[in-house]
Formats: sequence, structure tokens, C-alpha cells
Amino acid sequence: MKWAVFLWTSTVLAHIIEYMLRRFYSLACFLLPCILWYIVNRKKLEKKENMPLHLFWCGVFLVYLHLAAWDAADIGTIWDTVHLDHMPMGVNLRPFSYDGNARIATRLNLLNIFMFLPLGFLLPLIWKEHRSFIRTALTGLYFSLLIELCQLFNHRATDVDDLIMNTLGAVIGWGIWRIYSLLFKNSGKRSVSVMPSEAIWLISLGVAGIFLLYNRYIGSDMLYFVY
Repeated sequence: MKWAVFLWTSTVLAHIIEYMLRRFYSLACFLLPCILWYIVNRKKLEKKENMPLHLFWCGVFLVYLHLAAWDAADIGTIWDTVHLDHMPMGVNLRPFSYDGNARIATRLNLLNIFMFLPLGFLLPLIWKEHRSFIRTALTGLYFSLLIELCQLFNHRATDVDDLIMNTLGAVIGWGIWRIYSLLFKNSGKRSVSVMPSEAIWLISLGVAGIFLLYNRYIGSDMLYFVY
């Protein structure tokens, strides 16, 4: 009995350690290009006021992007193409064409909306240029498109419904920020940005870092020691 408990505990701990190492590895791949971008633009950072606060919120933004891209969407990487033992699930370009269970499809659509709510809220909170409804909607569409394109390289499906629901989530998030800004009129007055396209750079570089640097298969080989 004690031996069985020991084996079960060891297995659970091994899975926890593996998960934490994978999370750290993927987060490092996501953050590295963004950190390098800030280093390249460090002279512009020195000229801005309230930069520590801005960098804090950018850190929150990057953590959210990583959660959305790696945890929620499980985006594909260039390394997945080598290890695929079957074709990807395909591409659906017909909006709301439910071939299976409509209840499951509705649930997935709601999850896609909720996944992008923080994006729509954080963009205008951190960057003044994203207080434009159109700019926030287009940025949400852009981030969703990057995720869907990356999913062409793994077992996940690329679906136009995801694009629509993600963009809708960003729009609703912008609406929540708008209500928040009316209630708290001093919020965001000290917001700054390194350049007008800072948010786009962070999204693009973070996704590129996962796509090019994160190799889940090498990670599996390296983590055998925990078993």
C-alpha cells in the first residue's frame, strides 16, 4: 500500500514538474523576442515618463497574450509539421456551419468571446491609440488571425468562426473599458507607448517566439528524467 502511494505521489509530482517546466519554457520563448525589442528601443524608453508603470501593464498584457495563445489556443509551431502523423483538421471558411453538435459549437463560440475580452479591455487601458473602437477591433482580428494561421501547423482546426468570435470578444472588451473609463475618468491618463505600433509589435513577436522557438517534442525528451 505504501509503495503504491509512493508511486502515485511520484507520478503526480512528475506531471506537475513537467507542466511547470513546459510553462516556463513556452513563456521564455514568448517573452524573449519582446524583451529584445524593448532593448533595441531602450533609448525611446528613457525619454518617456511613467515608464515603470507602463512596463508593468505591458508585462500583464504579455502574460495574458501567452495564456491566450499557448494555454487556451494551443497554437501550432514550425516544429509540429515534422511530427504530424496525420493531416491537420482542416480549414472552415463558412461562418456558423455546424456539422456536429450545435450545443458544443455554441459553447466554443462563447469561450472564444471570453478569451478575447481581456484583450479588448487592456489595449485601450494601456495605449491611447487603441481607444479607437476600429483599431481595437482590427487588433483583435489580427491576433486571432495569427493564432488561426499557426493552427495550420498542428492538429487544431482553423475556423472562421473563431475569427468572428475572437473579434467580437475584443469589441465587447473595448465596450467594458469604455464604461470603466466613464466611471473612473482619471484612469489611463498617464498611459504612454514606445511607438504607436507597440501593441502590434508585442503580439507579433510573442506569437513568432512560440512559433519558431517552442519545440514541445524536444521538451518531452528532456523531461523523461522525472519519471
